[in-house]
Amino acid sequence: VISYHGRGVFDCRTGIKVARDRDETFDAWLDAEQGLAQGIGPLAGQNIPIVGGFVGSALPAATQDGWRLERLDIESKMELVWATPPGEKDGFLSGGCYYKLWDWDPVFAAGFSQNGATCVIACSNTIDIWSR
Repeated sequence: VISYHGRGVFDCRTGIKVARDRDETFDAWLDAEQGLAQGIGPLAGQNIPIVGGFVGSALPAATQDGWRLERLDIESKMELVWATPPGEKDGFLSGGCYYKLWDWDPVFAAGFSQNGATCVIACSNTIDIWSR
């Protein structure tokens, strides 16, 4: 996680923060042009791709087995995020099956991990993590 107050690493299986660096000298560890940040803690020595937020790419909005994450921005003040299971056509918008994950502040990043085992929603001061 990268913020204006540094960076952190979370274990996506447990939600526990495993490393924190409050260094706000972004030029020392952030390459916005390449979309990479230097890792800390268990990721030290690695260049980590940045996803979501201001300089990152988008997280996957779907898993290989058919789960989809959908978002609805309400006047840039509030955002709804829901997960639609495999086989459901439109979930929330059509009254089908869906799982509400977020209905609060605007979201900086939302999506699945590359392998689909984890879903994250990040806002200005929170990060919610779901694993399966």
